[in-house]
Amino acid sequence: MMRDYVKMTDLHHGENPHQRAAYYVEVGARRHLLSMVEQLNGEDPSFNNLNDLNVARQVAADFTIPGCVIVKHGSPVGVAAARGGAEAFDLAFRADEQASYGGVVALNRPVDGATAATIADHKFEAIFAPGYSDEARAILAERATNMRILVDNERRTKS
Repeated sequence: MMRDYVKMTDLHHGENPHQRAAYYVEVGARRHLLSMVEQLNGEDPSFNNLNDLNVARQVAADFTIPGCVIVKHGSPVGVAAARGGAEAFDLAFRADEQASYGGVVALNRPVDGATAATIADHKFEAIFAPGYSDEARAILAERATNMRILVDNERRTKS
């Protein structure tokens, strides 16, 4: 069956920095990886960012308590659940601090100021969460100027 696709956006780069890339979506598709995502900060995502984001958001969605997932090159390098976002991030990051560098962080709860401050102390390509407090936005805007800040606006729950 033949399907039609339309370009949604250019990507920062392909799998390697010298490659051009774009993100295409199927015409008429109700949902796709970026359909319910709002970008607040940072450059356009790269091909690798989208691959990492896809993995991270799927794993993070499996938690019913606050959870954090750090993905690098398509593989989770840190996964944790805890009483709050900052603690979940800290546990996930400590799973493999070296491999986490430059990865994508996904949380299944809104980011508060304490969580934002902890994340901003490290180098990540992107952070993905269902929201950010005003304090978190201010911290990330000041201290994580190159990080892609992505909001998950999906409101449906899994069955």
